[in-house]
Amino acid sequence: MSVIRRSSAPAWVLLLGIACSGDPQSSLPEPVPGRGATNVEALLALTAADLDVGRAALLLGREVDPDVDLERLDRRLDTLAAEVVRGARRASSMEERLQALVGVLRSQGFYYDEQQNRLDVLLENSIGNCVAFSTLYLAVGQRAGLDLRTRLAPSHQYVEFTDGTRSIDIEATSHVGLKEGLGSRLFFFGEDQRELYAQRLDARQWLSTCWSEAVRARRRSGQADGALEHLSVALDLWPDNRDAHMQRAMLLRGADPEAASEAAQAIVVRDPSDADAWALIAECELGAGQVEAARTAVDRALAIDARHPRAWLLSAHVALEEGSAERALACIEKSEKVPLIQLHPVRLAQHEQRMGGVDYGLLLHDARARAHLARAQELMEEIDEAGDREEVGPPEERLVQLKYHLRAGQLHSLARRVLEDHNGPPGARSESAPAVPAVPEVSEVFEDLPPGLESLAQEVRSLLPPDQQQ
Repeated sequence: MSVIRRSSAPAWVLLLGIACSGDPQSSLPEPVPGRGATNVEALLALTAADLDVGRAALLLGREVDPDVDLERLDRRLDTLAAEVVRGARRASSMEERLQALVGVLRSQGFYYDEQQNRLDVLLENSIGNCVAFSTLYLAVGQRAGLDLRTRLAPSHQYVEFTDGTRSIDIEATSHVGLKEGLGSRLFFFGEDQRELYAQRLDARQWLSTCWSEAVRARRRSGQADGALEHLSVALDLWPDNRDAHMQRAMLLRGADPEAASEAAQAIVVRDPSDADAWALIAECELGAGQVEAARTAVDRALAIDARHPRAWLLSAHVALEEGSAERALACIEKSEKVPLIQLHPVRLAQHEQRMGGVDYGLLLHDARARAHLARAQELMEEIDEAGDREEVGPPEERLVQLKYHLRAGQLHSLARRVLEDHNGPPGARSESAPAVPAVPEVSEVFEDLPPGLESLAQEVRSLLPPDQQQ
């Protein structure tokens, strides 16, 4: 009687043993059902376990660029996976097998480019960012039989292997390579905060993140066409994709602030402690003329994060709508005193992302210009009242303040106009403009200047471009 002995070796070791006996590419693991997907609709019907990450990422890339050579790039992934299997033939541990993956992919001559987040671009042009590189590691690792996951951290993504008892991280875009607890070292948070700051994603969630990142990159380059439809795909893949909801709200806030507010509210329904989402709701409600709702939302944002600079600026806009220029100026001052350098590094990254670009500048100069001009209007009314009481000339202190607020209001109006005129390629301006009331023309303030202030008006007019000084 023969005795069949069961091997105690892990399944991946047996797989490598089979691979040694023939062509590595023919010994790759059995493809998952998603390997045969030919369109995005087919992807949406698959579970995370059935998705082939590489195939799915290439299909999403083809949605952006119809010229993507899907089959050729798909074969390239197979070739890379076969090289990993060949390189891991003598691996005696999971670390060595993971190192084979790292060695193969780092030998391909790929370069980092923070603007390129698509897998097809990385395979075709050898450039990509942490999103593209992490997708590559996932795709090749999956086809080589490695069970990898991704971690989504503030302003970064990386890859993780875990066997239930420990985790090995792979930093796909630097020389760090394999490292236990890499996320903690990169972002300075402790292991007890790992789940908070570095979310583990399954295949559908990761592809949703890649898709929303691709939409963001296209928007930055002025290609906003189809962005809402593409974000719908991201949300179909992962309904809780916060970034997709935020982008959708920002895209809608100019043309449809009510719909934009609903998109942002979808975030706080899931996470009521999201101060950024509450601030965006406040901005959208302001754009819709709902001052009371805007006040409620901005107060919620500041209750969660009292150092939220954008929320303080929005609070200034709300104060202006409520008729308090002085309170608006106080809010602006608070927004400018946020000690960013003292923040936790993770929070610093979040603040930088929140405050980045033309969008924050528009909101800031809007608030400053409107607040200073509103305060100038109040001062002129006080000067008028003093004249009605037959006081001997307006008090000198009020004149000095009036001059300051008029000049400051005009300068910030011009600054906002400059940002608008230099806001990137055509098509980007409408979605970057905050959904808040427009800054009044300084000429409207000049019309109400009390008698005897013509010289002050001329001095402030001199700040205007020549064609606007009449």
